[in-house]
Order: sequence, then structure tokens, then C-alpha cells
Amino acid sequence: ESQYAFLTLLSADKESGSDGEDVNEDHYYINVRILAYQFRHAIGTKSKVPFVVLVTPDVDHRKRQQLERDGALVHEVETVTPGLLVPSLERWEDVLTKFRLWELTQFERIAFIDADMFLFRNIDHIFNDPAAKVQQTCKAAKRTDDALPATYVFAGYAEQTLNHSYPPVKPGPEHDVPFPWYFNTGLFITRPDPILYAYYLSLTQAPEGKPQETSSLPFDSSLPDQNLLNYAHRWDEAKGCMPWVPLDAKWVTHHTKVEDLEGGAYAAHVHYWDPIHLDVQPYLLAKKAEMEAFYERRE
Repeated sequence: ESQYAFLTLLSADKESGSDGEDVNEDHYYINVRILAYQFRHAIGTKSKVPFVVLVTPDVDHRKRQQLERDGALVHEVETVTPGLLVPSLERWEDVLTKFRLWELTQFERIAFIDADMFLFRNIDHIFNDPAAKVQQTCKAAKRTDDALPATYVFAGYAEQTLNHSYPPVKPGPEHDVPFPWYFNTGLFITRPDPILYAYYLSLTQAPEGKPQETSSLPFDSSLPDQNLLNYAHRWDEAKGCMPWVPLDAKWVTHHTKVEDLEGGAYAAHVHYWDPIHLDVQPYLLAKKAEMEAFYERRE
């Protein structure tokens, strides 16, 4: 069995209600199918690593069965409630459920990939990126948080600007990566650990001694999972005990441009139905059509 896994989360489509109607109206479900095709079948991206899809209890059985036929390992998990966190969008109410991946200790490393990601090259070697190595948690005397593991793994990527170069080269304001200390949870590598899982859950409540209300949280909860994990793995040397480590910029592009894809980006964090740079859309729709044609031939 593989010591690694690629993993994504699929929850019910609350916005369109498609879980009870036409499942093919759910863009995120379609994108997970594209990922399953790319990881399990497609020339150029086919992986030797399992592709796991966590599903919340309300995901339609038709979606689960189709993803299993597509080659994904579908694993139902109980929804993780946001606690005091207040997501800015309704569809983010279930995003903390991705924290369940830290319970999957049968894997040594998991690369979490958002449901709105596309592959353009095989990314199996991402697990060999130096950022995915085990890191030492800071010494107990420096800690401001209780119950942290002695070691951890957390590798991610910082968002690029709308009009970045590829690969992005200049961190800092006015450059390709304006906030190099802030990562996007569209793709990250970690090591499952129940201690970390419990720690993250503790951050959904106010610190001890403070009122149990959203304003007591030490981070903005409008981007719930992303800001919570950025707080847990902050670079603040005075307080942060588990700083995240940047992955090589080649692996994933954000605010994806045609230049990124032509320049050799391995993965793109982008909506095929509504990309920021519209000239990227034909590349994405071509991948979608490739997936559909593959399954039509197989059936």
C-alpha cells in the first residue's frame, strides 16, 4: 500500500441544490471527476499514488458511485462544524471537514488538493519536495499553545498576484508574491496526526479566559480553514511554533494565466467555469472534454 495519498474534499452543493437534482450541474463535483481522471487514467498526469475523496454525509450516492467507478477512493467522514468561525460564503460551511485528513494515519504524507484544481503534468514527485520533510516544533519554553506535536509536516504555497510571471520570482509588495508569509490551502502537504487534528479543532473556539464569541478568535474567520491553518502555522517567530514551509513555485499556479501553462506549471488552481483570466478557459474546457470523451469510450 502507498505511504502517500492525494486527497480532496467534496461536500453537497448547497448553492444549486444539485445533490437532489442534476448532479452534473455541480461544478465542484465535475472538477473532482476531472481530477480522478487525471490521477487515475490520463496520459501525462496518471499517478501511482491513491486519489482519496472525502465526502460529507449529504453528498448524493450517485456522485459517490460515479467517483468510485472513476477510480477514486471515496471515504465518508462526519462533517466538522465551524464552531465560532463565520465563513463569508455559504459553500464554505463544511470546509473544516478537510481536517479529517489528519485522522488518516495509514498515510505518511497527504497532499491535499482543492476540488477546483487542474493537473497539467504528473505531480507524484511533489512528495519529494524538501518542504515536505519533517519539521521540529519549537521548544516547550517558547510555546504559547498547548498540546502541539513534537514534530510536524506542513508545506504550502503563497498566492501570486493577478499578473505574475511564471515561475513567480519576486516576493514582497508590488511583486509576484505580495504576501509570502500567507499560504493558500488549495494545495498543501502534511502528515496525518491526531494531535494536530485536535489542535486545529481547539482553534475553532475562543482561547481560554475569553468570551466564546467570534470576535475572541485570534484570526479572521471569513476564510475559515485557510486563516485557521495560517494562524496555526504562522511565521511569527515570537509566537509561531510550527511555521509552514514553502513548496517549489513550479508545482501550482494561482490566478492562472496562459503563460503559466505554457511555461510548465504542474497544477492550476482555477475555476474552469469562471476563470479570472478568460483566455485560460479553452485549456481547462479541453481537459474537461478529454475526461468526458474517455468515459464515453469506456462505456
